[in-house]
Amino acid sequence: MDGMVGKENYVFWWKENIRWGDQDAMGHVNNVQFARYIEASRIPFLRTLLVEGNGKSADFILAHLEVDYLLEMHFPGHVLIGTNVEEIGNTSVTLSHGLFKDNHQTGRGKSIVVHINSKDRRPKSISQDLRDELLQLKGQDN
Repeated sequence: MDGMVGKENYVFWWKENIRWGDQDAMGHVNNVQFARYIEASRIPFLRTLLVEGNGKSADFILAHLEVDYLLEMHFPGHVLIGTNVEEIGNTSVTLSHGLFKDNHQTGRGKSIVVHINSKDRRPKSISQDLRDELLQLKGQDN
């Protein structure tokens, strides 16, 4: 993944509480939780913001996820997860994620999601209407 992206570059924000059970034997938030926090932001981002021209929600499935761990996180508190569109392909969209706790970036991630036909579950080209909407959700550095 490329360099740091500041908070100001994300267009969508989600807040998750850090639970006691999110920690592992090392006393910090377990690495798997970082992926879950990203998922917690990605799902509402895709569900509430992305709508096809016909008014129906666009369907996406996760094809790839990468996470960089920058700082430990600990209970209690919350994590803010920023999400934005980084790149738009023919059938896929790359999303960029930043995780922040107490104004420090603790992690970053990248998701590649594939637009699918909800009936046959096969990849589907991104329509111009959907592409236009996705372009509005790009971060400032993208």
